[in-house]
Amino acid sequence: MLLFLILKVIKVEKIKQVSDFFTQNIAFFFIPSTVALMVNYKVIENSIAGALVAIVLTNILVFFVTGFTAEWLLRLKNKRKGKSDGNS
Repeated sequence: MLLFLILKVIKVEKIKQVSDFFTQNIAFFFIPSTVALMVNYKVIENSIAGALVAIVLTNILVFFVTGFTAEWLLRLKNKRKGKSDGNS
């Protein structure tokens, strides 16, 4: 989806309503996984330390990947903006 948005295959206006819905209701989508963790606590309690380490590490990874992706997209946008300003 991101690639299609960057390449302007899909216009933001086409997905804005749906993306706004998902953004406004994001907490609702985490309820099933939270309930599953609560129900299956006995199954995972022996490996909770490993799970917590995995959760922390993947959150750090997601944090950095998101940051670098945002920076890259901003640089790309600024390059395109600079090219369009130079052609005017």
